[in-house]
Amino acid sequence: MVGSEVTMRQLQDLGILAEIAAKAAQPLSAVERARSVLAAMHGLVPYAGGGLSAWDPIGETYRPVVNIGYDAPTFSTLHTHRYLDEYRRLGLLDEPKALRFRDVPGRGRDLRTFQELVAPAGYREGLGLALLAPDGRRVGILTLSTVDVRYPSVRQRDLSELLGPTLAALLDPVGRLAESFGAGQLWAITQSAARRLDGGSLLGRNSLREQLIRLVANGVDQAEFRWRDESGGWERVRMLAPTAELGLACRSIAVVTPAPQPYRLTWRELEVVTLIARGYDNRRVAQTLGASVRTVTTHVERILTKVQVRSRTELAVRAVHEGLLVCVDGEPPAACY
Repeated sequence: MVGSEVTMRQLQDLGILAEIAAKAAQPLSAVERARSVLAAMHGLVPYAGGGLSAWDPIGETYRPVVNIGYDAPTFSTLHTHRYLDEYRRLGLLDEPKALRFRDVPGRGRDLRTFQELVAPAGYREGLGLALLAPDGRRVGILTLSTVDVRYPSVRQRDLSELLGPTLAALLDPVGRLAESFGAGQLWAITQSAARRLDGGSLLGRNSLREQLIRLVANGVDQAEFRWRDESGGWERVRMLAPTAELGLACRSIAVVTPAPQPYRLTWRELEVVTLIARGYDNRRVAQTLGASVRTVTTHVERILTKVQVRSRTELAVRAVHEGLLVCVDGEPPAACY
């Protein structure tokens, strides 16, 4: 009889997990899918309040995304810095392990979070789960609160933990960008700062960071251009206006991917190409670059040969179409205008 009951319970759990997986794959926005998945989790844990918050790497805080059952003040306060410090000490923010109040060493109900937020709102138990990307980046946090101290049970806690990767994938803006643009560096840019979203190092990237900030400060949030890094490698940079669904407090997202040297063009030749795409004649190109008209004329002849086009107009069209543009004197490439 006991074995039969365990089997039935396992079958029920598998059914709920399958339902959640199906809801996570629905052709809806990430936020709508996250809400649908959280609602389905009620079949696993009879929570009275459930919430998903996404990590904002720019503001370095959690942003409420989905709330089912919490009153708005309680949910918005749960992940403020006053309580995040307590979560951090418990290891709740950087370990993908579900934790109930009664799992906390000592007396979990003595925690500030329980005393000031959970208990006054009428909850008696609950769990928290850090949502991390496969590379260990913070993505978000799940909170569930119950009015019955028996829940979540150990089984319910462990099943919730199994759903961590599914929930993290729904909330991870970097993962969604990577799906669209492939592997590469991902930057979030404001008017005063640029940060790597993919967890990569900023070392040796000062010039690109400064260029991205300069463009955004000048009102440019969408552009495509070539870049040459400090080691001499060539890259393609695509700046995109962030959508509201990404939930990032920035003006632009930059996707930086390795790219071959285009048509064996030198950096100076790409500057000439960019200025031609802006409609400059040779004299104005020479003035902008501080070169002689004869030198620019020689550059143009070599460029036409390398790119295998016959006219400046054809070169300009090819340059815009294939992204053969660079930033000249801090100005954005012609395609931005």
